[in-house]
Amino acid sequence: MNEQPGRAEAEQEQEEPRHGDHFLQILVNLANRGMSFGLTIATGGLLVTGTLVSGNEYFDGFAREFASMIQGTKAKKTVDELFARFSKEWQLHREEDEAQGEVSPLPHFMHLKNARILHAGTTIPTNRGVWWRGRLDAIDGFTLGEMSKP
Repeated sequence: MNEQPGRAEAEQEQEEPRHGDHFLQILVNLANRGMSFGLTIATGGLLVTGTLVSGNEYFDGFAREFASMIQGTKAKKTVDELFARFSKEWQLHREEDEAQGEVSPLPHFMHLKNARILHAGTTIPTNRGVWWRGRLDAIDGFTLGEMSKP
């Protein structure tokens, strides 16, 4: 046999897609049904802390903030229409899953509002929280509640 130790396990992991922590997916489903709460996640060596919200709230809030940065009424209207479509598609996708008998489809993304990124004693951004979206399969760990400086 000429196989290196651990090679079979590595090949198996490549064949099977990583979906993320099922418990975290349940928490995200609760948020997607309207329950918001503080959450801090670890991802890529960073901590991201904020309020877990539904995808619908995320898309609506992101659209409002994005539109507020744009100059010109026509451009703002275009952005509003684009993000309204994202929000509607997200809601329709959830309704279709439930209609097909998937009472709690497992989400692939999570959404935070008022998020702050914490790294080596630095908080980014320093002036306010932001909208944040992340893949659940990229989360290394989490804790209930938001982190703040004492």
